[in-house]
Amino acid sequence: MTLVLTFLIYPTIVLAVSIIGTVYIRKWVVFPIITAIIFTILTLALYDPSFFIWTVVYIVLSAITAFGTKFFHQRY
Repeated sequence: MTLVLTFLIYPTIVLAVSIIGTVYIRKWVVFPIITAIIFTILTLALYDPSFFIWTVVYIVLSAITAFGTKFFHQRY
């Protein structure tokens, strides 16, 4: 179950929240910060410290998605 969460569910949620949130709030920095806070809490509460690598991956994914959404939303 953890493998499904790590590779499928969490990235899908991060992508969706980053896209929707960036369109409505129009600040791309907000959602990588929210992602960092949420996944750091999850790492400390539910998983072992080795999950922190995935936390960094999700933060980078959120930042790239939010910045790309802002770029394309402004352009079109």
